[in-house]
Amino acid sequence: MITALALREQHLDRYASQVPHGAAIGEVVQAIAAAAVGLAAVIGNGPLNHGDQQMDIDVFADDINFQRLPTVDTSNPFIARWILTPDESMMVIRLRNPRGINFPYLLSMIPKRFMSRANSIVIHGSKLDLAMQLILTPLILLQPMERKRRTV
Repeated sequence: MITALALREQHLDRYASQVPHGAAIGEVVQAIAAAAVGLAAVIGNGPLNHGDQQMDIDVFADDINFQRLPTVDTSNPFIARWILTPDESMMVIRLRNPRGINFPYLLSMIPKRFMSRANSIVIHGSKLDLAMQLILTPLILLQPMERKRRTV
């Protein structure tokens, strides 16, 4: 009897050989599936303890929204031959509570950017990694200090 896992692997192997970038797409699908299995195991173990560092990081992640906007025609996804490149998109980064974010510094460090609202910055898709480093690094580094202040 053929298992669901074997069927999935056969399908991905066949897809990888027929489509440009199919192997890369297959690897991404397998990574997502593996992550989903791992996440299901974590969820199955019950709720996380309060004070868990990962939970605190997740709260920070809920406060920031990264939205990718294509700058090319995506009206028919079935004729697309490849995944959009970062150069074919813009990113809108919205912060729920922008207190503590130094927007003038971000604007000086990231090329091809502008502020669309008081709590949103629009960047070129290829600058996402830089923007994430500039925004998230201070939040993660300041997190232990904030936790210490709350407990004292």
